[in-house]
Amino acid sequence: MKRFSPSAEAICSALVEALGFALPGEGRVLEVGSGTGQHLVALARRYPRLVWIPSDADADARASIEARRSETGMENLLPALRLDTRYEPWPIDKVDVVLAVRVVDGAPWEACEALFAGAARRLSPGGRLLVCGPYAANGASIPEWGVTEPGLLHALATGVGLVAAGEYSVAPGLALFEYRAP
Repeated sequence: MKRFSPSAEAICSALVEALGFALPGEGRVLEVGSGTGQHLVALARRYPRLVWIPSDADADARASIEARRSETGMENLLPALRLDTRYEPWPIDKVDVVLAVRVVDGAPWEACEALFAGAARRLSPGGRLLVCGPYAANGASIPEWGVTEPGLLHALATGVGLVAAGEYSVAPGLALFEYRAP
């Protein structure tokens, strides 16, 4: 049941390293749209003091995540939740981080709006929303990936009370944006 994504594999190492600048030392991380679970396993290994909570709206994705989770046996990697950001209530309350990798650039706009609003409601004080994708960062972009304008992300964040806290380059054309809850 494990699925494989060449694009997830291609960014895995760079993503794991870039997140080191934005992740807290410990806490609970909800990943929205965990997909195949490939980079999630690498993140759980690299940051063992964080509890990783995968989620995806797709049943096949959740099965892939579960297969990888079972294979690793890592206690800091929890079972995948069924989560479509557009529908409340989400199956989780407070978390320290909401992570979305390659979600916003491929999702319907209402799902993006719901991601920011839902994250703002669930983040602990000082919590972080981390959005990673192919954005026009530092003038670099990969057009076939569906580039999202960073200004739109910032407007969504501001609209739900989050504050821009950082921008990190992950790979050419791939950026990580950090927003904080008050």
